Amino acid sequence: ETFKDDLHKVDGWKRAMTCFAGLAGCDVRDKLEVGVIETIVQDVIKKLDHKFPGLSNDLIGLQPRVEALERLLNPKSEDDAYRVLGIWGMDGIGKTTLANVLYDKLSYQFDAGCFIENVSTIYRDGGAIAVKKQILHQTLKEKDLETYSTYRLNNIKFLIVLDDIDQFELLEKLDINPKLLHPGSRIIITTRDRHILELYGVIQIHEVELMNGNDSWELLCRKAFKNDNSSGHAELIPKVLEYTQGLPLAIRVMGSFLYQRPTTQWRATLERLKNNPNSGIMKVLQSSFEGLDDIEKEIFLHVACFFQGEREDYVR
Repeated sequence: ETFKDDLHKVDGWKRAMTCFAGLAGCDVRDKLEVGVIETIVQDVIKKLDHKFPGLSNDLIGLQPRVEALERLLNPKSEDDAYRVLGIWGMDGIGKTTLANVLYDKLSYQFDAGCFIENVSTIYRDGGAIAVKKQILHQTLKEKDLETYSTYRLNNIKFLIVLDDIDQFELLEKLDINPKLLHPGSRIIITTRDRHILELYGVIQIHEVELMNGNDSWELLCRKAFKNDNSSGHAELIPKVLEYTQGLPLAIRVMGSFLYQRPTTQWRATLERLKNNPNSGIMKVLQSSFEGLDDIEKEIFLHVACFFQGEREDYVR
């Protein structure tokens, strides 16, 4: 009645409602509202083509890397029965962030998926059973598991991310045999130890590199100035970047610490860092050092104390 002079619009509504009436909906009768909402949300998320997670403000220079990893993973190909991708690099370099973005972008293409962060910590606290419970809970959506056998995953096409693997025996105890997986399944492993990936038979290994100069500059400015002008600090930015050496974690920590501080405090901070490194950065680097064997720690200290600036072939 209201749009009788615009019958074209009304016809469009009629077609839309006819189409809508023919769609299969979700039966919500006699079901708890909370459970129905969770089911609907998960269904919508699976159908959406994810781009990036909620940490998009920090994803500087990451898109080309993610696209390269996606080509290595080749999720749409089912010619090979399985594929395992290793992401390798030092602590704080962005392995978890890369894996997170990749998982968020691709997970909708799989029947099931899970992202297990800090696997080594879970393993130390609860053993292999604790890790298996996490994997099965996230992939199979079962809260009360009677058995913790990962062989149940062999019947579905899944994407699993195992973040921060520091022991090969952990992978062995998970009982995930890539050769028995459903065609098209993918596993992503992040680690700071390339040897673990090689022992597991990973062919596709991506070494995460430090940030280049332009990306480092942009990330520092985004953290230290948000949307404000950085011109007053222009001469000090290169000095901060020299300290952070292209390590994303160090750039984020320093940028956040220096946020809205005047140039006098920037200079004082840089002077203090010569003898007293930032505790947040040191905590991460210390964990890498503690992961070394005793003889490797000795070698590291010898290199750091006696061979700075020497030719690599001579030091070897």
